Amino acid sequence: MALQTWISLLVLVVAIVASLVVAVVRGVRLWRTFDSFNTSFASALEAVTDAATLTEARALAVSERTQRLEEAIARLQESLAQLRVLTDAVRSLSGQAAAVRRAVPKK
Repeated sequence: MALQTWISLLVLVVAIVASLVVAVVRGVRLWRTFDSFNTSFASALEAVTDAATLTEARALAVSERTQRLEEAIARLQESLAQLRVLTDAVRSLSGQAAAVRRAVPKK
């Protein structure tokens, strides 16, 4: 019986050692997977941050261009208003000139 006890104890120790080896191997794989994921995640996060920075810069540029466009539209509206005043003045003068031509006797 002592031999059977030693054999049982040996099988138990081998089983425990084998279980520990499997656990360590899986733990190492898990660590490598986590490390790889962490590296990939950091790279992806950096890419997203860079894209956000670029998008912000473009949004600011669009905002500045929009402001310049609004200023140009305001100047255009002012110029169109001046043009309407001048056009009305020319029409008025044309009408007066036509009236003068009609009033002047012809030979």
